[in-house]
This record gives sequence, C-alpha cells and structure tokens, in this order.
Amino acid sequence: NPCLPNPCGPNAQCRERNGAGACGCPPDLIGDPYDVVRGCHRECETNNDCLPQLACVGFKCTDPCPNTCGMLSICNVQAHVPVCLCPPGYTGDPYFACEIEEMTSKFLTSLMAQKINISVKLF
Repeated sequence: NPCLPNPCGPNAQCRERNGAGACGCPPDLIGDPYDVVRGCHRECETNNDCLPQLACVGFKCTDPCPNTCGMLSICNVQAHVPVCLCPPGYTGDPYFACEIEEMTSKFLTSLMAQKINISVKLF
C-alpha cells in the first residue's frame, strides 16, 4: 500500500495513484497536503484570519455584504463587519431601505406648504 506509511500532512487524504501515494485536501479544507506541519486546514477560524474586507463564515473567508443591507443602500466592510449606508441624496434606514431624499422630505414639505393636492398612481 503506497499510503503506508502515510506521506501526507495533517488532515490530508492519501489515495493510490499509478502505484504511488497521492495526497489531497478534503473539499472543505485548504493548504498543502504534503506539508507535514500544517497540512490541510480550514480557511479561517476567526475574522482575524481573513482580509479586513472579508468575514469568517462557516470557516471560509467571504464577503459579509450580500443580503445584509436594505434596498438602494451601499454596503462597506469595516474590520470584517458590514456597514450599511444610504448613498448621497438618499435617506432612511440603510439596513431596511433608502429613499430619494428630495422626494421624502423637501419635495413633500414644499407641496404641503403650498397646499397642493396630488394623487400618485402606484400600479
């Protein structure tokens, strides 16, 4: 058996290939399967194992922004944490939804001051 003794590093899998032992990392691990010190390992254990614009989710460094912020908002990652902001000219709760600032405050305030009746057709 070419896998005895095991030529692979920690957590690596040895398989016979063309009469020799071939090492590989399982699908959920990364690294050098022949490295006898580190071998195969998780991509991350904590956020600090990832670049600052990524977060450790399920032991993988991923972008924490998708499905975090509300409609029309901007997501920026600061020290592994998604931060949602309304873009310039917009207002609201960026974690729920942003709206055009002029339509929600200035425009409607001026209409109310002028006592203009408007009707808005939504559908």
